[in-house]
Amino acid sequence: MASAPARTGPHRAASRSAGGKLRSVTSRSNHKPPSTMRGIRHALAIGAVAVVAILAMQGLGWFAAPEAGLAAWRFRHADALAPKPASDQITMVAIDDAALATWGEWGDWSRDRLASVIDLFTLLGARTIVLDVRFETPRDAKEDQTLADAMRRHGNVAIAVGETPPIEPIRSAARAMGSVAFDESPGGLILEVPTRAGFEDAIQLGLVGAALYKNNQPVASHDAMLVPWTDKVGVRTARGANHAWRKSLPIISIAAPLRLGAELDEFQQTLSAMLEREVRWPIDDATLADAASEADFLRNAFGREPINTALQRLQALANPTDEQRRALAAATLVSKYDRLAPTWEPRIVTTRGELSALDALVRDRLVFIGWTATGSIADFVTTPLGARTPGVVVHAQIASGELTGMHKRRWPNASGALLLTSALGLLGMSMGLLPPRRAALLGAALLGGYTLANTSLLFDFLGLLAPLLAPLTAGGSGLIATATARAAAAHRERAAIRRQFRARIDPKLAERLERDPKAIKLDGELRDVTVAFTDLSGYTALAEQRAPDEVVALLNTLQSTVTSVLIEHGAYINKFLGDGIMAIWGAPEESSNHAALACQAVLRASQAVDEQVQQMHNVALTLRAGIASGNAIVGDCGAPPRLNDYTAIGDVVNVAARLEDIGAAISVPLLTTRATAEATAQAEHAWRPRCLGPMQLPGRVQPVHVFQLCAARGAADEHLRRAVQCFANGSFAQCAQAWSAVAEAEPALHVLAARFAQRCDVLAQDPSQTHALIVNRT
Repeated sequence: MASAPARTGPHRAASRSAGGKLRSVTSRSNHKPPSTMRGIRHALAIGAVAVVAILAMQGLGWFAAPEAGLAAWRFRHADALAPKPASDQITMVAIDDAALATWGEWGDWSRDRLASVIDLFTLLGARTIVLDVRFETPRDAKEDQTLADAMRRHGNVAIAVGETPPIEPIRSAARAMGSVAFDESPGGLILEVPTRAGFEDAIQLGLVGAALYKNNQPVASHDAMLVPWTDKVGVRTARGANHAWRKSLPIISIAAPLRLGAELDEFQQTLSAMLEREVRWPIDDATLADAASEADFLRNAFGREPINTALQRLQALANPTDEQRRALAAATLVSKYDRLAPTWEPRIVTTRGELSALDALVRDRLVFIGWTATGSIADFVTTPLGARTPGVVVHAQIASGELTGMHKRRWPNASGALLLTSALGLLGMSMGLLPPRRAALLGAALLGGYTLANTSLLFDFLGLLAPLLAPLTAGGSGLIATATARAAAAHRERAAIRRQFRARIDPKLAERLERDPKAIKLDGELRDVTVAFTDLSGYTALAEQRAPDEVVALLNTLQSTVTSVLIEHGAYINKFLGDGIMAIWGAPEESSNHAALACQAVLRASQAVDEQVQQMHNVALTLRAGIASGNAIVGDCGAPPRLNDYTAIGDVVNVAARLEDIGAAISVPLLTTRATAEATAQAEHAWRPRCLGPMQLPGRVQPVHVFQLCAARGAADEHLRRAVQCFANGSFAQCAQAWSAVAEAEPALHVLAARFAQRCDVLAQDPSQTHALIVNRT
């Protein structure tokens, strides 16, 4: 590639660049700023360290407790977008505080009370009964047998079992046994339960109940399962509410079935004794009519002695006969009701109504009977539905999940969870390499999108509980660590660029590189540019006549004026050449009208110098310039590795320098080329180029069509056009005459006219010579 030409004269620094290939920026202190790839690798390494740290924390279980809390939050607000109600085939019967207040402490309850409840539910048509009650210690053998008989009469009863087997005959009377073991998640929550645990590795009680309800054999397909916490009607409760579980499934107190069962037993035993036949509920009107008639007869029979006396006498009998038992039943009935028919029948009607209401809650349903009272043996655990959730509620929820198919499960396994965390960490790292604003937006979209997908798409719609906190932390940490390291590397790179360029090149280039180091290819690129060389004509004589400090002051003043005008018109000031300047348009930033900007800038700078010189004493200086447009390689070159310069290299640079140089020889201060003139021909400007004809510049073989940059039309324009045309046609005699007319019309061109006239004489005698004005350096 050609280099910029040398400059001559006092105080003019050489402008010739060292040959060789273009190199990247290197500072004077031999310090290399970090390259783009090195910065990326460094940032990715730091981001990887952050992600690996999160993976290690996840592997060590540091996220387990907060993950459990987030899982509980998802369970509390489950199915917000896709509500899934609990099963409507489950009813819970609670051994609650009201039942204990009515029937005494649990330790005083006889097992035949549970038997009466089971018989009542058998009568009402409950399909499956699950007793969340352990029977590990025997009581009265008659009571145990009574309960076992009631369980056999129903035929589809499951009982709870722990580590100790249930007693006989209750164990053999149950159709199945179910485990009531729970595993606390970190933070004390019950989110997941083992499907097999306890005596004989029993299947979880809720699964057993659901299987029996569907007439299936209980099976466990997983080692552990998530409890499908849900709200039947989609109503969310306040966080931490202790009784949120009350809204999950229908629940009734066992007090009512106990009372109704006892009343049914009393009615049936009494009526059977009175009528001397077995009477089963429901009791029809004919049975009531027979009983009323028998009661009247018995009332008359006992009328001979006080009823209470007869009742006490019959109750004292050790082995009453059948007749005496009937009499005892009749005496009991008559003693309780003064007038039997008016009081008995309303009570029967009331009982029928209560049975009908209870029937609607238990018929063809899966009934769970369990403890909800707050006594010393209370069975409470902490779940997303409340800090004190009864264990029977947990079992019922598991059964609900089985019946509705709404079970939720963990996804993925432990190794898969690490891979998921790694994936989000890598995505965060990759986004950290983007520009800050884009990284922030895409990072927020990534983390927000994963949160939404985790809590809604995966959890609500697909029933998958995936880790949330660890992947979010990995993604955020990878993003922040990589972006921070990238920003630090970019800061170091910008600082190196500032150190390299601020003191010795146009601030425009330094600022552009600071904003985007990739915007400029320092290793060289082909660009269409316009290059201008300026010089102060008369400076050499002035420097010879005046003191150096005065010359420097004057030079700085005028160069500052020229520089300001050039920069104002989009120039990149490439270098100062003593009293001269090399300026470039179209680099480092591309421009579509660089030729017009260059011409306007040079003409305005010339006018500014003239105006400033007029105000100075005894100073005769004018601005001379050469302008050329064309392709050049722009990039970094110089004397690596110590001194480099961002500049343009190519023939266009040489032509511009030679045009400025010959301006003194032909006494035309502002010269340009045909390429520049043609690039500005279509636009209207306050200046115009006019052709001076072909000239062979110093050091070049091919002639260049040189144009003069003028501010307005000249008196010699028409003569100049004819002279150029005659020269091109080889009419050298006419050309010489035309140039004489040019000199006469515009005396400022007399030097150029004289030289063309001489050249015409030579070519007229020897047409074989180059048809161009040969101009040597001054």
